[in-house]
Amino acid sequence: MRYYILLIFVLFITSCLNKSEAEKNILTVGNGNDVEVTLKIENKKEIEKIEFYSSGNIESINRKNMESYKKFIYSFENKGEGTFKICIYKANDTICTESYVEKGYSPEIEFVKDSLVFTKFI
Repeated sequence: MRYYILLIFVLFITSCLNKSEAEKNILTVGNGNDVEVTLKIENKKEIEKIEFYSSGNIESINRKNMESYKKFIYSFENKGEGTFKICIYKANDTICTESYVEKGYSPEIEFVKDSLVFTKFI
């Protein structure tokens, strides 16, 4: 019986540590919680910076700040209809996308082969 309790305890602690490790790969920027845009980037090798735009707000992430993250979440206030824009700046190129959103939307975008691809739009 003690063995099972110890085993359950070890599994619980391990799962908590794994969750904390996964959360470290996400950087959240912006103020608000009406819209949450998730950007996933596997290969950041040539990226100089990432910028998120919405309703006159700009959030910028430079190369040094993005090194240890694979996902970036941009949260912002959006009481009605609006748009957001993401730009990825490389040494010789700038890749941007802009999209319509409303309060409660949580689009997910992935940067793949110099393209910003919407993988989920809810």
